[in-house]
Amino acid sequence: MKSKRAFLVVSITALIVAIILISLRAYYVAIALVMGALLLGHREFWSLIRKRKLPPIDERVRENTNKSIRNGFIFLIIALAFLMLPFSVRIIETPNTVHVLGGLFV
Repeated sequence: MKSKRAFLVVSITALIVAIILISLRAYYVAIALVMGALLLGHREFWSLIRKRKLPPIDERVRENTNKSIRNGFIFLIIALAFLMLPFSVRIIETPNTVHVLGGLFV
């Protein structure tokens, strides 16, 4: 029951963020967010559609989840460091907030 609730919370949060990004006309970021959520949860979506329950979480799934969280965190640190490089120099033209948030999400 905990995993189903967590899955629903993540899905609803991704949907709300996607709606906000679409209203800001950042379509490419919203598409990337929705596609990422679908790719991460395709097994759960398929199981919910066919059997109306989530698949069991075994050791293999737990290890894969831990590895993907670790790799995602490492990628996030590298991407944030790369995206913050322009802010350390003098900016000639100020970027829109939507472009900055889009770069951080992508």
